[in-house]
Amino acid sequence: MRRLVVLTAVFSFLAAATPADGATLSRCGSTYDCLCISWNSGFEIRCPIGPDPFDTTVARNPNPEPGRNPGAGPRGSGGGHPGTSFLADQTFKLNAAKRKALKRGALSPLKPLKDPDYEPTDCMMLFAGLEVSHSGKWLLNNFIIFRNGEGVSSGSEVPCSAGNSAWTVSPGSRYPYVFLCDSFFNLTQAQAARKLVHEALHVAGQFELTAGITPAEIDGLVSSSCSGF
Repeated sequence: MRRLVVLTAVFSFLAAATPADGATLSRCGSTYDCLCISWNSGFEIRCPIGPDPFDTTVARNPNPEPGRNPGAGPRGSGGGHPGTSFLADQTFKLNAAKRKALKRGALSPLKPLKDPDYEPTDCMMLFAGLEVSHSGKWLLNNFIIFRNGEGVSSGSEVPCSAGNSAWTVSPGSRYPYVFLCDSFFNLTQAQAARKLVHEALHVAGQFELTAGITPAEIDGLVSSSCSGF
């Protein structure tokens, strides 16, 4: 069973030091079968992590269906998608950012999963042990539904009007929609790719403010872990 906790104690088995300006991740535990992420607020521990973190035979939610997962949020009338569709140039920029995120092994295996020399990248490991136990590549290609979030309310605010470039409803709820604001399309391709990984983590189950983790910390962890873009 997945165990995720945020602790304020310092664990001697944490394999990486915590930099002053951001979070780090490492394999930890007596047999290194856990993933530890050090945040400014403490440590997040995900256990157990098997040899292949994305083995769907032991996945906690191996076949999630878009729109049928836990999490409340805005929906269009008549059961349609929330938000609006993208303009042609926005779709082009979104697809370019997705390709950037998936390029050169950042979210894809450098070797086939069954290869004995297979080693997941740090960027891939960001998704290990979360409730939707699939890789970031699978989430971006098969599960997440991207929508224009301009004017869409999260229930407590209109995030695009509050300075956000991308957002999800209740980070960690596995709600499959990721909303992109007009400002997202003004980001560089690398910035946009990192933002997609950030939001994909929320869809997979990564909590944020409710766990004392700031958006800036997640941005920093994605930047340091996903050096391929």
